[in-house]
Amino acid sequence: MSDIEFKTGDADKVGAILKMNGVGINLTGYSVSFVMKSSDGERVIIPCTLNGVVNGESVPATSGGVTIPFTAVHTETAGNYRCEFLISDGDTTAHIPSGNNYITMTIWEAL
Repeated sequence: MSDIEFKTGDADKVGAILKMNGVGINLTGYSVSFVMKSSDGERVIIPCTLNGVVNGESVPATSGGVTIPFTAVHTETAGNYRCEFLISDGDTTAHIPSGNNYITMTIWEAL
């Protein structure tokens, strides 16, 4: 099972909490993007909005809250994707999750 699953053509806003060592990262002053890479190397970059709703709870950017605004264009190609967040202040960039870890996403073919 993947961390995120859609069917082709789906559009949704997905909230997430970005953490480092189990603590929400203060994202004030940072830009955040969600990067998807397919098994054939196609890369999609989605700019995130700061603040998110996770399990019905509002999570501010100061506690790591972000929203990924998936559109039908982002989910138009069925397949398996490795994903990560990029956090940047203009000078430095961090990858979440770090190391050789990824968020997994599957986009299933819609009927």
